Amino acid sequence: MTGRPATDVIRELIRSLEQEALMEEAGSKRDSSSEDSTLHEQER
Repeated sequence: MTGRPATDVIRELIRSLEQEALMEEAGSKRDSSSEDSTLHEQER
């Protein structure tokens, strides 16, 4: 449909999925670290 080779389209899709996974991983690490600090504050 786009006139681009299928391999280019597939590579682009894989790259976008990798980026999405990295962003989700970074977000979950950020969330868990804020939860940890909240738990430590509650323990005090």
